[in-house]
Amino acid sequence: MITPYTNLFQPETNVGSAISRRIGQRQKNQLKARFLKLLSATPLYDQLILRSGSALHGVYLHERYTEDLDFFAPPVIAEDFPAAFQSIGLCLEKRGEGITPVYVAPGLAQGRVEIGVDVLAASYPEESFLVPEPHLFRAVSGEMAPVRTYPLPALLARKLRYMMWRRYAVDFYDLWIGLEKRPEVAPEMSEIVRQRESGVAFHERYRADTARMGLDALEASWHEELAALMPRVPEFGQVKQALAHWLPQFENIER
Repeated sequence: MITPYTNLFQPETNVGSAISRRIGQRQKNQLKARFLKLLSATPLYDQLILRSGSALHGVYLHERYTEDLDFFAPPVIAEDFPAAFQSIGLCLEKRGEGITPVYVAPGLAQGRVEIGVDVLAASYPEESFLVPEPHLFRAVSGEMAPVRTYPLPALLARKLRYMMWRRYAVDFYDLWIGLEKRPEVAPEMSEIVRQRESGVAFHERYRADTARMGLDALEASWHEELAALMPRVPEFGQVKQALAHWLPQFENIER
C-alpha cells in the first residue's frame, strides 16, 4: 500500500528522535517553498530547472522527504552559483569545504532551519531535446511556489541512468513509486531513453540486467537507507517484484 502524502510527516510517537526528525523535515519543506517563491520573482528563475528528488516529490509524487533543492542551470551560472544567488538577494552559507552551501532561516529546530542548494551545469544528452515546463512546488503545509522542471517521465528516466553508475536505494524507490502511481508515463519514458541513448557511448547506455544487479545488492541495506526519508518503508520484495516487470521495458533493443 502506498503511503499517502498527507501522512508523510506525521510524527512517529513511539520514538522521540523520530518526532524531532519529522518536525525538522517539515520545517525544511516549508522553507523550500518559501525559498522557491522568492526565487520566482527574480531574473534567475528563468535560468534554473528544478531536478532530482526535489522535483519528483515536491512537484509530482509527494511521497518522501528530500534533503536539498537541486537545480540545473547554464554553465556560467553553475560555475559560481552562490554568487549568482547572492546577486538576487538570496545569500547562501558555506556548510564546509566542498560541501553543498545552505540557505538558512530562523526555526524551531535548534533555532534555525537550513536547506542545501546545489546547481549543476546542464550537460547530459537528454537536456538537448527536453523542454522544462512551469509547475508548482507544494510543501506539506500547503505552501506553493512556481518552479520550472522537466516532465515526470523525464525525471523518472533519469533514475534509470543513475542506476548504471551508482547503487542508491532511493533511485529504485523513486522509480517504483513513480510507476506505481503513474504507470501511463512508461511509454514516454521509453522514448526519452531511446532519444538519449542515440547520443551516448554504448557503455553508458541503460541495461536492465545491470539495474537488477544493482537492486539485488541493496537488499541488506534497503530499510536503513530509506527509513529516514519516510515513516513506512516498502518491503524490498514488493519493490523488486514490481521492478522486475518494469525494468526490461525501458531497454533499447536496437543496438
